[in-house]
Amino acid sequence: TEKGHVAISVRWLKDQDRLEVDVSDTGQGISDEAQKRIFQPFEQEQHGASRSFQGIGLGLALCSEIATLHSGQICVRSELGIGTTFTASFFCDGKMGLAEAVNASPADLAAVKARPADPVAMPL
Repeated sequence: TEKGHVAISVRWLKDQDRLEVDVSDTGQGISDEAQKRIFQPFEQEQHGASRSFQGIGLGLALCSEIATLHSGQICVRSELGIGTTFTASFFCDGKMGLAEAVNASPADLAAVKARPADPVAMPL
């Protein structure tokens, strides 16, 4: 988004043997109609000259396929004018030590360096 934020959160649902990753933004949101098709290849919310950012509509289709190959799934919750949250959910019984890493302390998380992606304007 040009304004607002993107947040990532991770949680281990030990009682369900699931690891969930949320990616949320405060963008324009995705319409109910578009939510039904955005996981299909070459589908996007916006089309034509009204689009603000480049892309061909493969990212979510690829993410969904990768999640499925790992016995997981991706779902979307969105509200127009408010933002969107994508949740990736995967089997994780904690035997590989991955789930324990999710419970990192705030100090550990503060040491992680990340930078926001640069939006690329689409030429008209």
